[in-house]
Amino acid sequence: MENTSRVVLSGNLVTGNDRGAHSPNPTGECTPQGQVPGDCGEGVHLMGVTRSLVADNTVSGNEGGVLLTDETGPTAHNTITCNKLLRNLEDCEITVAGHSDKAFVGGKLAPKAAGIYANTITHNVANGHGTKGGGAGILLADGGPGAAVYDNGVRDNVANGNGEAGILLHTHTPNVYLNGNKILNNRLSNDGALGDAEFGEAGTVGILIGNASVTPRGIVVRGNTISHVHFGIYSKNLPPLRARANTFHGVAVRIKQT
Repeated sequence: MENTSRVVLSGNLVTGNDRGAHSPNPTGECTPQGQVPGDCGEGVHLMGVTRSLVADNTVSGNEGGVLLTDETGPTAHNTITCNKLLRNLEDCEITVAGHSDKAFVGGKLAPKAAGIYANTITHNVANGHGTKGGGAGILLADGGPGAAVYDNGVRDNVANGNGEAGILLHTHTPNVYLNGNKILNNRLSNDGALGDAEFGEAGTVGILIGNASVTPRGIVVRGNTISHVHFGIYSKNLPPLRARANTFHGVAVRIKQT
């Protein structure tokens, strides 16, 4: 879906979108940007979409599951709920990726121009993603300067057996905005087998929040149940989190903050 609003996508089986990424000459959405792979092979892609619903779909056997981006305008006030995302082995189950450099300009948000904000990601099942190419269960990330992914809610999801963290928040450059995202009441287990060398994390991990050049504010991590990983929560450049706000089972290090 692109440049639209108030759309309902429900009750579909989405599978087999995994061919273009392996083309010897990838084009269009499949074209990589330097070392960053193209947005190719996702089961469902929302670009410049607002106030829409993606619910009760099964997304399996693709490169990745559901992708939200903002190249053509803001992607905001959408609900992604009750989807089953299974064995999309090359990428993440749900990727919320700020691609536009027009969302955060001169230290100010520009919500009418771009940005990914006020979306709700809830009651999805995200199992077995990214075990080949490297992918999280649910990823929120700013791709480059001027990007903004903020005030989104990730709650009541299940993410098991993913190559990277069950839930992953990333920023890589200065002049980005990741504030106000909330990670609430999710159940995460056996995630992160591939580690995350960029942020010095080696070992399985439930939630990873890594920030290279900025310190996001208003990040809430509460009510999550994390099990059978080495690190429950691993963070870099983030205000202190409270271990007691979450529940851990079979976890060696509940919270590691650097």
